[in-house]
Amino acid sequence: MIKAVVIDDVKNARELLCRYLTNYCPEIQVVAEAGSVASGIETINRYSPDVVFLDILMADGTGFNLLEKLGKISFQTIFVTAYSDFAIKAFKFSAVDYLLKPINIDELKEAVKKVVASPALHSSKEMIDVLLDNISNHKNTSGNIVLSSQENSQIVQIDSIVRCEARDNYTLFHILGGEVILVTKTLKEYDELLTEYGFLRVHKSHLVNSNYILKYVKNDKAYIVTVDNSQVPVSLRKKKEVQDMLQKIKPSARK
Repeated sequence: MIKAVVIDDVKNARELLCRYLTNYCPEIQVVAEAGSVASGIETINRYSPDVVFLDILMADGTGFNLLEKLGKISFQTIFVTAYSDFAIKAFKFSAVDYLLKPINIDELKEAVKKVVASPALHSSKEMIDVLLDNISNHKNTSGNIVLSSQENSQIVQIDSIVRCEARDNYTLFHILGGEVILVTKTLKEYDELLTEYGFLRVHKSHLVNSNYILKYVKNDKAYIVTVDNSQVPVSLRKKKEVQDMLQKIKPSARK
């Protein structure tokens, strides 16, 4: 049984989430609730939960304040938030789980499923730091992203990613210097996140950082050559889109 603490300063919201967990997530045992940052810290220290469902905006501070004051994070965190748009993208970049209010039961069950599947994978201080940085600097052209494998999570600079490659329901990240990271998310999810950072979806299985394209070969089997000397295929339906974008951002890469 996974021990959970629910922290939200709105009593009705707290009670509703506890009821959802009891009715739809039998793996979870809610051992305590708290209604503020201060009481939340006391509750976590007292009960040592495996997972904390944490509201972001509370009367005496934020969920982020709570985590900063705790220092060491030895539990998984699922934020419960009304944030949207860029802030949700920040959650995705940091690989920190979140639930949007009002809570969708299917999304709650999916979040709990991930906790059950990876009980040892904590929301580390580093992951929270990436989240805070991405929220406060959402207009930056570069930043960090947390890449989670089945074994661990690591922080990677976005501008160090050369290309991404689909592997069934996983994504293979190729990093400058030759490092390769297998991540437990689909390429589609990263396509949506990285497009604004200059990444091109050149094929159903390939996403390429346009800054690392050396040349584009336009023959019957068109392909892109990247700085790691890889030949990345360009699908027929993507040819014009790739050519148009390269003309705008990298005219010297055409051949």
